[in-house]
Amino acid sequence: MKYIIVLAATLAYATGAPVYTQEILDVHFACQNITEYFVPQTVFAQLEFQKVPPSDVDIPDNFDDHMFCMYSGLGFESDSGELDLAVAADKLKTLFVDPNNSAAIVSECAAPTQGLQDPVEVAGIFYFCTLPLYA
Repeated sequence: MKYIIVLAATLAYATGAPVYTQEILDVHFACQNITEYFVPQTVFAQLEFQKVPPSDVDIPDNFDDHMFCMYSGLGFESDSGELDLAVAADKLKTLFVDPNNSAAIVSECAAPTQGLQDPVEVAGIFYFCTLPLYA
């Protein structure tokens, strides 16, 4: 299994796709194993690898719930929706074209979430802001 993950990460890097750390993968699969957070893998493939515009993807109603599960599981979104920008920048840096811009990307994408009370809404807004900057 580890060999497959390493191979996938290597291929992703070589083809300019986001690179998923073992931690990101572990949290993703843990969220996928919870029925209320399950999102078909085809949705992620379309958004993150095929670069299909979100408006052209059949995004399930629980997508933002899945992202909240991810972000809280990665330790950078609290139950109140507060984002820890330093942790987010560190955890997500391998997803971006230029990991050195991670702090700026995270800061820019956290701005539209300021003042929101719903952590699920925060997660969705944050994800769709960062998505166009994925490798």
